[in-house]
Amino acid sequence: VLGGNIMDKGFCGINMIESLTYGGEYLGNLVFKDCTELKTLYILNENATFHKSAFAVCQNLTIYVATKTQKTKVDELINGLTNVICEVASN
Repeated sequence: VLGGNIMDKGFCGINMIESLTYGGEYLGNLVFKDCTELKTLYILNENATFHKSAFAVCQNLTIYVATKTQKTKVDELINGLTNVICEVASN
């Protein structure tokens, strides 16, 4: 489980990541750009926030968030992306 803030382009181009669990507070701009193998992202912190382009250029990704409020925000950010969905994680 990663904590802290992941700033702009933090994982950019790291293709070997398939799944990531994040417990930090902020995901920056294009943080997952060119992470073509990333299929699942778990965001555990119910207070985590996201740059408006945090998930830009992602595809084939399922994002699990802690709250319905986060899901609403992420749904806005991923609108129009290819096969990227957001779900509220079940406990």
